[in-house]
Amino acid sequence: MFFLVAREDVVALEPKYFGKNVAKHIFKALRQKVEGKVSGRYGCTIAVAELFEISQGHLHVDTGHCHFNVKYNAIVLRTFPNEILPCIVASFVVGGFWANAGPIDIFVPATNMPTDMKLIQGSNGMDIYYSELEEMKIEVGNTVRVKVLGQKRDVNKISIIGSIAEDYLVM
Repeated sequence: MFFLVAREDVVALEPKYFGKNVAKHIFKALRQKVEGKVSGRYGCTIAVAELFEISQGHLHVDTGHCHFNVKYNAIVLRTFPNEILPCIVASFVVGGFWANAGPIDIFVPATNMPTDMKLIQGSNGMDIYYSELEEMKIEVGNTVRVKVLGQKRDVNKISIIGSIAEDYLVM
């Protein structure tokens, strides 16, 4: 789910960017630093919505960069157990498949799929999961809805285990 979160960070700026447009350069450096990055505390930062406070800079003696403390609002993606996420199937492995929900990787093990779903190796080199009873097939690039069963949050990574064994999760 997406949230708007107030955050604080430190941005280092090279002296060549000092001048009238320093706030614009700080905003750009902040976006490069945090957007698309995963934090165990906040989730995945999608975008910096607004920059609302910039402190006076402090010169770092060794590098010559100026460090600014900034406060900003960011849009973050944070997942919760039992949440349903739309995902795109990325690859198949013997024990299940990997899917992506934006920057978050999700593993769906074969034990968390419908019981009649089997991995079939195609003649063209493309594998698919196929179910004869429900006439469903999952290929790389398909969109599936995955129910979040468990997750592990590390400093720079979120690992999720999901399920498609319930009704209406395979499109």
